[in-house]
Amino acid sequence: TELKLAREFNGKSLERSLDFKNLGNKSFQKESWNEALAYYNLCYMATPESNESEKAIILANRSAALYHMEKYDLALKDIQRAIRLQYPKELMYKLTERKARCYLGKKDHVKALECFKETLPALDNCKLPLERRQKLERDAQIMINLLPKNIEAEKKLAKGRKPVPAEPKKPAVPEFYAEKGLYFDYSSEE
Repeated sequence: TELKLAREFNGKSLERSLDFKNLGNKSFQKESWNEALAYYNLCYMATPESNESEKAIILANRSAALYHMEKYDLALKDIQRAIRLQYPKELMYKLTERKARCYLGKKDHVKALECFKETLPALDNCKLPLERRQKLERDAQIMINLLPKNIEAEKKLAKGRKPVPAEPKKPAVPEFYAEKGLYFDYSSEE
């Protein structure tokens, strides 16, 4: 019997890309992170190469889904890609704040502090209502004031810890160990 596969990806199209983006945004609003991620992936693949600004926004959206999935390293990579593709300056505060939160999730308080500090000037370019902007500024400032205390406490804690002895090295296992002793007896008709 012949297995027929339907072609799932029919090339790049901004229209199809925007459809996937809208589906991703709806899934994101429902907090269906995996579904949103899948739609953002399809959206990214369907977006024409020439549309870098749209690709930057898609990567930023995907980074938000990855952040909520606690895939901080992947979210940070997408944030960097979005910035390289000229993510809109008036929205940059979203990426700097998300970047800070990713570093918080990774327990890297030094980098989180740097990113929260980057968020304040990024908010100068945003087009948010004043009240919303002030709330974001207050939130970032709270973290800027709080994180140095955490960093200092971590340093003191680290000084008090005894170094963990290194585990003894295990003998190297040859690559493809199992393959060397296995063979398959078959003919071309099977």
